[in-house]
Amino acid sequence: ETQPTRRGQWLRRFAWPLAAAITLGFLGWWSLAQRSDVFTEMAMTEIGGQQRLDLPDGSTLQLNSDSKVRVLYSSEERRVKIIRGEVYFTVAKHRPRPFVAEVGAVAVKAVGTAFNILLRPEAVEVLVTEGKVRVDEISLDRLPQQASNPVQAPLLHAGQHLTIPTGLAITASSQLPEPVAMAPRDIARTLAWRKSHLDYVSAPLSEIIADFNRYNRHQLVILQPELAAQRIGGSFRLDDPATFVHLLKKRFSIRVEEDEDETVLSLVSTP
Repeated sequence: ETQPTRRGQWLRRFAWPLAAAITLGFLGWWSLAQRSDVFTEMAMTEIGGQQRLDLPDGSTLQLNSDSKVRVLYSSEERRVKIIRGEVYFTVAKHRPRPFVAEVGAVAVKAVGTAFNILLRPEAVEVLVTEGKVRVDEISLDRLPQQASNPVQAPLLHAGQHLTIPTGLAITASSQLPEPVAMAPRDIARTLAWRKSHLDYVSAPLSEIIADFNRYNRHQLVILQPELAAQRIGGSFRLDDPATFVHLLKKRFSIRVEEDEDETVLSLVSTP
């Protein structure tokens, strides 16, 4: 009689709690799996802001200034729609569910990779830093491909950059943009925004001013074309246009007129 009693005490003390823990663990895993299968979210940044978005499958998005995305995860695919701005993607591998970044009329497909997408009014720019991605039209991306007539969409590898003009159809091989290989230093400059910097080797002042204006509500304005064409290089804090203007005053003979909304730069006229 003593042995069954001890066994019953053991079951009550250890076995049932262990079974309950295993059940709760399974339910927790199943709940996490369900959350990573079906997930929706909207994220956006203001001018000058940045945001990191961690997704339930382990992928991450880093939104640049004045950017907006909509995340739509289903059991069949992981899709992120870029509504405006620039986003750096780090994609977790999940082969049964492809990862698609949708921007304008372009669908960028990845499995496990890292890449950057910039949506400009005139073009979509894709830069791959790890792995590879395939670029399709949205209309083709949403339809099953016919084996007898495959679409020859561009395949980008790490270190390659592709610029797709807005409205360009990429179904005909004669119209496919050519990926361009980028040197590591150029990739670092392109992605310097992720460390809150703007990096240049020899860029026209007009380009640098346009970049500063992208990150700051207080705008810089150049009056003369000859000043706008001046080329300079350096690394600048993207949120500190005042220091940049100070550096310009030391390098060029310029007049600075400032009000609440903008700073106007002009060459000092010589007699």
